[in-house]
Amino acid sequence: MIPLIILLCSIGALVIGLASGWTDLKGLKIPNLHSIGVLGLFALAFGLDYVSEDVRVFHAITSHLMAGGIMFVLTVILYSLKLLGAGDSKLASVYGIWVGLSGLPAFLFYMTVFGGVLGLAALIIQKTKPFKAATPGSWIDGLQGGNGAIPYGTAIAFGAIMGFVHAGYLTF
Repeated sequence: MIPLIILLCSIGALVIGLASGWTDLKGLKIPNLHSIGVLGLFALAFGLDYVSEDVRVFHAITSHLMAGGIMFVLTVILYSLKLLGAGDSKLASVYGIWVGLSGLPAFLFYMTVFGGVLGLAALIIQKTKPFKAATPGSWIDGLQGGNGAIPYGTAIAFGAIMGFVHAGYLTF
């Protein structure tokens, strides 16, 4: 029963990530509640795994906290360079906690690749302005108006999905 609840927590955390990516695409904002929800689901899943006598899904808490700390430091540096938003930093940090040190390389790799794809798409959209009726205030509208911001929450969500797959959270 507990592994099923952990699986559901994992899926819930990824659904929140997809919602974060969507809100970031729509208006370059990630609500704080999304990061809090992802962190809360981790706490629930980790706690259940800790008391379970069935299967151990997570590594030691230090692995998870170190990965979150690494993500926090990296994203705060990017935030200070104005390359990433505060919402992106918070979301990436809590997903770092989820994936732990063993899942961190996959998370970072796929997040970076998808972020690069978004950056390339942004350059193309800015240059060609292919959308005639972009929703006012949306990422596309901003790009076509000269704003070069990238909705990195979508890249974070994609990286989280791949990090969860690598960590084995979606298979029991």
